[in-house]
Parts: sequence; C-alpha cells; structure tokens
Amino acid sequence: MCFARGLGVEDDYFVRAHDVLRKESQTVLRLLHYFEVDKDPVSGEIISNIGDLWMSWSDDRFKSTFHRVKTPVHVEKDYFGPRYSMAFFNQPCTDAVIQGPGMNYSAVTGKEFTQAAMAWNYMALNERKAKLAEVKSAAEAGSP
Repeated sequence: MCFARGLGVEDDYFVRAHDVLRKESQTVLRLLHYFEVDKDPVSGEIISNIGDLWMSWSDDRFKSTFHRVKTPVHVEKDYFGPRYSMAFFNQPCTDAVIQGPGMNYSAVTGKEFTQAAMAWNYMALNERKAKLAEVKSAAEAGSP
C-alpha cells in the first residue's frame, strides 16, 4: 500500500496486478533477523531496495540500486545492532503490461522484462568470464 500511495494509485493496485488467485502469479514473503547495515537508523523510517522494474513502473520516482545483504565478517566492527528485514521478491505475471503513469518507458509485459533482464545478466556474465580468461592467459604467457 505504501508504494501505491507513493505513486498516487489506488491502495489495492498492486494486489490486483499480482492477484494470487491467478495460477501465473508467484509471490514469496520471508521475515529474517540479521545484522544491521552500515547505515545510521532514523526512528520511524524504513530502507527499501527496489529493482529496475519498480524504477520504470514508477517513471524514475523510485531509483533502483545495486544492493546485497552480507553477514558481518568482523562482529566487533561490523555489528550495528539488531535489525529486522522483510524480503519480498515478486515477478509480474507474464501477461501483465508494465508502464508508469507518465509513460517515461515503453510498455513491456512481465515476460518481456524478465527475458530482457536474463539476457542482460547472461551477457554480463559472459563478458566477465572472457575478461578473466584474458587476464589468466596474459599471466600464463608472462610466467617463466
């Protein structure tokens, strides 16, 4: 509901967009307790990491960032107190048309977006593997 209100759409907009009664709908909800990130807490505020689809759906009102959660390596310097995190991962229904209210991005179906994201990730992985192979080959060529 917070995202819906932030975007100025009906409170149940995303519930209707991802109707769990549809067999194509997939949702996952988990509650975890783990260590705090290196971020000073502000009473009454939350941190929300969103992905690229939310960014396009909100017409850039919300920005996606590269983010990850990691376990502290050195508890004495990495521990910032207790933290609760609710991770919610959701993919749109394959036939759902995603486009923000201002139409800053071209409309895309859930299937098209997921396919494009997977293609980009696969391409980036192959580029990284190729660069690592070049470094390894150069190192082997230079060794006696």
